[in-house]
Amino acid sequence: MPAIIVTFNPQVLVNGRYESAQPLGPTEFDATASILAMGKAHALDLRDDSRASDSLKDLPEAPAWIRAWEGPFSIEVQESIWQYFEN
Repeated sequence: MPAIIVTFNPQVLVNGRYESAQPLGPTEFDATASILAMGKAHALDLRDDSRASDSLKDLPEAPAWIRAWEGPFSIEVQESIWQYFEN
């Protein structure tokens, strides 16, 4: 069975633009249990780099450094969710 993997992309603001920052640890984590608990309809509505997906950084499955990140960031999860529910 596939997993729903969240990819966290830390960023910094440089001259008014968001640029990639050096990660402080692993940038991917398995969020299958938490996302399934949301229900399929809500999970399928999650989009990359959106306010709704931003909340995934605070999931208990996220590494501590991600939960503590105070700078800008983006989240990628949409493709992983779609692949999970295709099977």
